[in-house]
Amino acid sequence: MNPPPMFVDIRKLLRLQYNRSIDSEVLKIYSGKVDADMQDWLARKAAYCLLKGDGDNAYAWIEFILALDIDNTKIIVDYINGNQDLS
Repeated sequence: MNPPPMFVDIRKLLRLQYNRSIDSEVLKIYSGKVDADMQDWLARKAAYCLLKGDGDNAYAWIEFILALDIDNTKIIVDYINGNQDLS
């Protein structure tokens, strides 16, 4: 069974991808929403994606988001859609 579709404001997603450092933003997105072990895994995954992309932040965001499970994807989608600073 496929999960229900999630919709994200593409303009906000692109602003996040190009204007926000994945290192610090991932901690903001997931703080208080996942347990400490998951937050640690997400931070390490973000750092790995940045390293894999030779420091390319936009590439790192794509790799990071594609690696997320459905629950963590929903958290980031809700963050993007609800974040007025990305408007």
